[in-house]
Amino acid sequence: MTRHFHHLAMMIALCAILLAAAPAAAAGKGAAFGGNGRAVAGSTKIAIVDDAQMAATATVTQTFRLTLYGSAPRGDAMILRYRTTTPNGTVSAPQIHVFCGDFRSAIREYAAKPACKGGGTVYFRSLSVAKGSSISFSFERQRATDAKDRSTSFYRDAHRLDYNWLDYAWYRYGA
Repeated sequence: MTRHFHHLAMMIALCAILLAAAPAAAAGKGAAFGGNGRAVAGSTKIAIVDDAQMAATATVTQTFRLTLYGSAPRGDAMILRYRTTTPNGTVSAPQIHVFCGDFRSAIREYAAKPACKGGGTVYFRSLSVAKGSSISFSFERQRATDAKDRSTSFYRDAHRLDYNWLDYAWYRYGA
C-alpha cells in the first residue's frame, strides 16, 4: 500500500512540474504555421492513474485540454477531431468537438460556440469510453477564411485507454 502512495505522490509531483513548465516551454518549441503572423503550437500528455478506481470501473475518462495564447482572430474555430475503437474492434464514426468559434461544415450542423479567446484561455473536453479502447485524435484550427470542413491540424496522437488520460495542447497566435 505504501508503494502505491509513493507512486501516486510521484505522479502528482510530475504533473505539477509539467503543468507549471508548459507555458514557459511553449515559447521555445513547437510547429510554426504561416498566415496572419506566426502561430506556434505544442502539446503534453499525462496519464492519470488511480489503482483503486482502475480496478473498480469498466470505463475510463479521456480529457482534452486546449490553451490558447496571443490574440485570437475573429472567425477562428478550434476543434478536436477524434475516433475511438472499442476493445472488441468496433470503430466509431469520426467525431468533432468544437472548443470555441463557429466551425463550418457542409456535412453536419455544429452549434456555434463563443468566439475563441487567447491570453491563456483554457478549454476542456472529456469523454468516457470502455477501458481498453483506443483513441486517435487531432487538435485543429479552422481559420475564418477556410472553406467548409477545411482545418489545419497542429497536434495529433493516438493511444490505448487503460486508465484515465489527459492530453494537453496549446496554440499561440501571432508569436
